[in-house]
Amino acid sequence: VAWEYQRSLWDPEWDPAAAAGKGRPRHEAFYTSWFEGRIGLLGLDMNEPDFPVEEATCGGELPLVEADKPLVSDAQWEVIKQALAQGELTTLIVASEKPIVWLDMKRCRQLWERIERYKWMVDHWCYRPRQTGHLLRRLMEWKYAVEGREVIFVCGAAEPAVVGFETLIKKDKGDNFKDPDKVIKQTCTGPITATVSRNFEFKATGKFSDFKFENGPLIKGRFFPEMTVEEHNFALVEVCVDKDDDGWVGGSKTQILARSYLEELYSEQRFFRLPQWWDEWVLGEPEMLLKDDIYMLALDDYDCNTVRAFIDDDKNFVKAMGGAYHRFCLVDMTRPKKLRTMDINDERVLRGQIYAALEWLWEQVPKKHKLNLAFIPDRFVANLILRRSLSDPEPLLTEDNFVHFCKDVYHQAAVIKFMLKWINKIEHDELNAEFYEKEAIYAEERANAEAQAQLESRINRELEELKATDVDLYHQRLVEVNTQKRKKEEEAVKIAEEKAEQEKKEAEAAEEARQGAAEAQAKFEEEEERKAQDELNRLAVEDPEEYNSRMQEMLEMSKAKLEKDSENPLEKRYRMCLNRHEKRMVPSDVDWLRQPFT
Repeated sequence: VAWEYQRSLWDPEWDPAAAAGKGRPRHEAFYTSWFEGRIGLLGLDMNEPDFPVEEATCGGELPLVEADKPLVSDAQWEVIKQALAQGELTTLIVASEKPIVWLDMKRCRQLWERIERYKWMVDHWCYRPRQTGHLLRRLMEWKYAVEGREVIFVCGAAEPAVVGFETLIKKDKGDNFKDPDKVIKQTCTGPITATVSRNFEFKATGKFSDFKFENGPLIKGRFFPEMTVEEHNFALVEVCVDKDDDGWVGGSKTQILARSYLEELYSEQRFFRLPQWWDEWVLGEPEMLLKDDIYMLALDDYDCNTVRAFIDDDKNFVKAMGGAYHRFCLVDMTRPKKLRTMDINDERVLRGQIYAALEWLWEQVPKKHKLNLAFIPDRFVANLILRRSLSDPEPLLTEDNFVHFCKDVYHQAAVIKFMLKWINKIEHDELNAEFYEKEAIYAEERANAEAQAQLESRINRELEELKATDVDLYHQRLVEVNTQKRKKEEEAVKIAEEKAEQEKKEAEAAEEARQGAAEAQAKFEEEEERKAQDELNRLAVEDPEEYNSRMQEMLEMSKAKLEKDSENPLEKRYRMCLNRHEKRMVPSDVDWLRQPFT
C-alpha cells in the first residue's frame, strides 16, 4: 500500500486497478529530463532496482568493481550524459528523492551497522562513493567548462530528524579544481510523508570520494514559524538565465517554505514579469497602461474605435457579459456565505473565475474583432489589464458593475493592440527616415567623389596635352596643380586638428564636470555621515536600544559590502543576474483579492 501511495504521488498515468494482482514490479526505474531554452531539469532515480553489475560502468567511464555495489545503470547514465551534452544549456537543476551528498562513508556505515532503522542506507548514493563521485566530477566539469553555467541539486529529505538544509560541495583534491571558489550547492527539503522534527539545526562536514562538503541550515532562504504546523514543505527554486556583457549566465535562489507561507509570500501575482520585449516596444509605466503619445494615437485610431464601439453597443456581447457574471458564480460575492455555490473567499477560486469569465467572453467575440484585440486568454495580457481595472472589488459586486468592468477590460485590450501597431509604424517610419538620410549622405559623398575624380582626370589630360605642346606652360601649370593639392591637404589637416582639439576640450569639460559631481557627492556623503554619527551619539545617550539596533544594521551592511568587494568576477555575475531577476518582479497591486468577502 505504501508503495502504491508513493507511486500515485508522482505518476498521473499509473492505474492502481490495472496494476492490481500483478504485485510490485521489481525492475522498474524512473528517471527523466526536461529542457526548455537554456534551463534543464534532470530527475534521477536513486533507488534503481537490481541490474547486472556489468551494466553499471557509467557508460564505460568506470572500470568494473563488483564490491562497489553500483546503483546507477548505464541506461540512466546515458540520460545524464545526454543532459550534459545540451549545447545551449546554461542552468541545470538535478532533482532526486534523497540528498546526493549527505554523510561521509564512515558515518554512513556506522548508522547502517548500529541502528536498525538506517538499514535502508545500503541502497543510498552515499553508500556508493565511486559512482557518486564520478557524477559530481562530471557535473562540476560541465559547470566550469563555460563561465556562467549553474548546477543546482534539489533533493528530498535525508531522515525524519531533519527539516531541511543546504550543502556546499567542493573539490577536495586533484589538479583541475584547486580553486576553492568552485562549488555546487545542494538544497534538501524536509520529509513529505514522514514526521517533521522540531530539530532545525543540522550541521555536518566531511569528505565524500574526492570532494568535501559542509551541511548547514538555509539561514537566508528559510522561513520557520514560531509554532509547529502539520503541512507539507517545499523547496522553492527560482531560476533565471540572463545575458550580460560576458555572455549568458545562470542564477538561482532556493528557499524552503511551508505550504501556507508559500501561498502567502509567493502568490501568482508575485511573479508577474514583463517580458524583455515590453520595455523595448512600449514606453511608460505598465500600471498606467502607458498614457503617453502612443496611447493617445491608439485611442484615436479608427479601427480601435470601431472595436470599442462593438464592445459598448453590441447587444449580444453586452448580454454575454451579464451572463458571465452568473455563469461563473461571481454573483456569489453578494450572497450570504451559506448560500454560495463555491468558496469565493479563496483568492485562487476568485481569480480563476475572473480569468474563466474573460476567456469565455473572448469566445463570444466575432473573428473580425478578435484581430483588433490583444489576446486576453494570455495570462500576461490579462494580468496587465487587471492591474489597472481591478484596483478595488466594486466592479464585481453587481451585474451592472461587472458589465462595466468587462467593457473596460476589452477596451484596454483594444488599446494595447493598437499601441503595438503604432509603435511598429513609428519604428518603421523612423527606420525608413534613417535609411533615406544615410542614403542621401552616401549619395552626396559619392557625387563629391565622382566630381573630384572627374576634375583630376580633366587636369591630368590637360597636363598631358601641355607636356606634348608647350613644356614651359606644362611646368607652370604643374606647379599650380601641386600648390592647390598641398593647400587642400593642409586644410584637411587643419580641420582634423580643430576637430581633435574640440573633442579634447569636450572631454576635458566632461571630466571636469564628472570630478565636480564626484566632489559634490563626496561632500554630501561626508555631511550625511556626520549627521548619522551625530544621531548615533544622541541615541547612545537617549535610546540605547535603538542605538544597538542601528549599530547591528550598520554591521550587517558593512559585512554585505565586504562580501561584495571580496567576491570573484563569476560570483558577481551570478549575483547581478539574480538582482536583475528580482527587479523584473512586479508586486501585485490587487491586494483586495487576498481578502475574504463577507
